[in-house]
Amino acid sequence: MTPAQDPFYIVKDEIQDSIDKVQDAFNQWKQTPENTGEYVHLTRELLTTCESVQWQVDELEKAISVAERDPAYYGLNEVEIGKRRNWTSTARNKVVSIRRNVEAGKHKTAFGRSVNPSELGRSKQHIAQDNDDFIASESDQQMLLMKQQDDELDMLSASVQRIGGVGLTIHEELVGQEKLLGELSLDMETTSNRLDFVQKRVAMVLKKASLKGQIMMIAFLVILFNHPFRFAPQRAYNGITVPEHAEAKALHRALQFPQGKEGRKMSHRKFEHPRHGSLGFLPRKRCSRHRGKVKAFPRDDPNKQCHLTAFLGYKAGMTHIVREVEKPGSKLHKKETCEAVTIVETPPIVIVGLVSYVKTPRGLRTLNTVWAQHLSEDVRRRFYKNWCKSKKKAFTKYALKYDSDAGKKEIQLQLEKMKKYGTVIRVIAHTQIRKMKGLKQKKAHLMEIQVNGGTIADKVDYGYNFFEKEVPIDAVFQKDEMIDIIGVTKGKGYEGVVTRWGVTRLPRKTHRGLRKVACIGAWHPARVSYTVARAGQNGYHHRTEMNKKVYKIGKIGQETHDASTEFDRTEKDITPMGGFPHYGVVKADYLMIKGCCVGPKKRVVTLRQSLLKQTSRLALEEIKLKFVDTSSKFGHGRFQTTDEKQKFYGKLKA
Repeated sequence: MTPAQDPFYIVKDEIQDSIDKVQDAFNQWKQTPENTGEYVHLTRELLTTCESVQWQVDELEKAISVAERDPAYYGLNEVEIGKRRNWTSTARNKVVSIRRNVEAGKHKTAFGRSVNPSELGRSKQHIAQDNDDFIASESDQQMLLMKQQDDELDMLSASVQRIGGVGLTIHEELVGQEKLLGELSLDMETTSNRLDFVQKRVAMVLKKASLKGQIMMIAFLVILFNHPFRFAPQRAYNGITVPEHAEAKALHRALQFPQGKEGRKMSHRKFEHPRHGSLGFLPRKRCSRHRGKVKAFPRDDPNKQCHLTAFLGYKAGMTHIVREVEKPGSKLHKKETCEAVTIVETPPIVIVGLVSYVKTPRGLRTLNTVWAQHLSEDVRRRFYKNWCKSKKKAFTKYALKYDSDAGKKEIQLQLEKMKKYGTVIRVIAHTQIRKMKGLKQKKAHLMEIQVNGGTIADKVDYGYNFFEKEVPIDAVFQKDEMIDIIGVTKGKGYEGVVTRWGVTRLPRKTHRGLRKVACIGAWHPARVSYTVARAGQNGYHHRTEMNKKVYKIGKIGQETHDASTEFDRTEKDITPMGGFPHYGVVKADYLMIKGCCVGPKKRVVTLRQSLLKQTSRLALEEIKLKFVDTSSKFGHGRFQTTDEKQKFYGKLKA
């Protein structure tokens, strides 16, 4: 440990500064006339300071004594400990000598001196100030002692909790062993009863049988004990030991299933009839937000480059693809498979702000926010409920800061404050909803996206350099990556208990309806439990889907935006014939993900990088598309392109 990091040298420097101040005050005290108020004030100040420094030296010497018990643990040796003891003794002697001189001067001037009223008033003022200083120092010491006692009590409570947990574990083990001993004693008693019964029966048979019968019975027992399955491995069932030889399989089976039922007998309703629906998603009510909220961002890694961790997109619709499976050892290896995929349109987002957070015991707290100079009308609509009736003055005053030197200086101070105190940096980004031709909405969606990688200063510079710039989808996600999708599901309205929870319908002749729960609880407690399935709102719930694989990223103006592949060179756009139902044409960048996605068409979804490190074969598999279907999604589409349809039908009648 370097001297700059060693607590001893830090405390030593503080004590040395205090000693130097005491020495300067002592020199001033010697030059001050005795019969003055300043002399009395300096005397009291010197005595108080000497006492405080002496207490600090004593505490430091106690710490040296603790380190001397185990020097190797603290990385010290005997020479270093000796140097530290010499310094503390020297410091104590110096402070003690100054204190003795001051006390001697105090006693010397205590007799025979007259004080005029003005000096007496000044001395009273100095005395009051000394009392305040002494009370403040004593309160600081008391607070320090109370803090140390609180820490010791916390450690003691933690130790008591650990001891209590160990005691509970020992108690559970003792209870289990007691049960085992009880079962063992019961088995032994049962076995002894059976042996007594067999012994009595054998004695009765031998008594009643003749000499010839006894000889035949002895011969049978000799043959039985010499049979090969006597030495085969054995297994116990219900207290009877059964050989596992091939000739004893019938006996083995008869003892294992005495009722003739080859399976576990159901002991309780919950084993064969679990509850319907999960209670982990309660309450099933309408979500308060329309856009999916990221409640946890990926863990930050300062060794990586600065990058964004989330994006916004709009669900366009679904289609299907054909690809070749690359999974050695599987029956599908090198074979074609057809899978459903979802197209999410993702026009570039625009970064217009920067937010910094500090960590507190109650979570993150906002430190400050910096906005860009120019905000488009789409995002400014987000700050109004009725844009057309408003004055449209949002951020007009804030934008003037960039036109003056004082405003620019204030913004730079805010950025420096972020770099100095911030622990989490997030950018404020909004979508370009005007590029979405399938949506009539003009109000952009706004969200905070966390910046991971690099230092705090690098993150602040990274976000500030992107102000008023576009960030494309391929800057955040890559092909074959596993991502998470956060959104709000399709709303279904008020629905019954059978549809909402999946409970079983009642019999056909049930009075007053059969799509119900027959019993919603006992008479008492006189209320319906929250675990009982009830009718209510279904859909429009906030959900997070994890591990969605990215099959393709389509960039506008590039070949990747088309639906053609290496195996299917037909020139066709990703939009199916007639457009995606209830959406339209995909004209911006898009993301193709495996499987379905939450929400209806046109629903905004949040795309987030995976929180976990992906190591499975499914996550590491490279996807090679062979065919992307672009037939009409209205009805049963037969044609992939308009040209193919025209060639099939020929010239139609005018």
